[in-house]
Amino acid sequence: MRLKDKVAVVTGAGSGIGRAIAELFGREGAKVVVADITDESGRETARLIENEGGQALFVHADVSRSDEVKAMVTATVQTYGRLDIVVNNAAYMHDSRERSSVTGTTEEEWDLSMGVTLDGVFRVSKYALPEMIKGGGGAIVNVASIVAAVVVPNLAAYCTAKAGMVQLTKSLALDYGAANIRANAVCPGIIATPGSAPELEDPDRRRFLLSRTILDRPGLPEEVAYAALFLASEESSYVTGSVLMVDGGWSAR
Repeated sequence: MRLKDKVAVVTGAGSGIGRAIAELFGREGAKVVVADITDESGRETARLIENEGGQALFVHADVSRSDEVKAMVTATVQTYGRLDIVVNNAAYMHDSRERSSVTGTTEEEWDLSMGVTLDGVFRVSKYALPEMIKGGGGAIVNVASIVAAVVVPNLAAYCTAKAGMVQLTKSLALDYGAANIRANAVCPGIIATPGSAPELEDPDRRRFLLSRTILDRPGLPEEVAYAALFLASEESSYVTGSVLMVDGGWSAR
């Protein structure tokens, strides 16, 4: 098992990519803290891990709130005694039917996108790092996006937040490498998740999105999860500050 005896926190683990990562980490031997704002789906992820023989703890955590992030870290250490791996996957993107350019984006939408998608990575990292350092080091994996590198129309807040996440990842790698903390990012392209369903179900939008890729298909959450597993495991022990594109070749175009 590639994560045997490790303790991992995965935010936004109630569905989609986050759930796939949490389940895979559980199968690979990690004790997984499933963090999400939706209690029902978060608990379901924890049950799925336990049903496969793994160990999991659900914690309600809104990463835009410092008090809830602190409580999440405290619960992790109180339950499992340490914290080795953090996967920052929680993000916010408003409905695809309501996307707009900067002038059409409300300040509330902008603040929410930044507060969850970018500031959430800051908060989780800030409060998790001291515990990771106490344990002798660990790995941070930030789930960014293809839009950190390739901008799409009418998605300014999300694109900006994800691009900021990549730079924050590099800062974490530089500042905490001496403490044996590795920080890397994965950038998924179009992945078949509940969040992307409206786009993939629209024939014109699906055709456009798949035309951006080389492989001519959407990715699966599990394909992103395996990339995150590599970056969280000792197999990537000499990898830090990197950005791994999991985008079917989109960025190569």
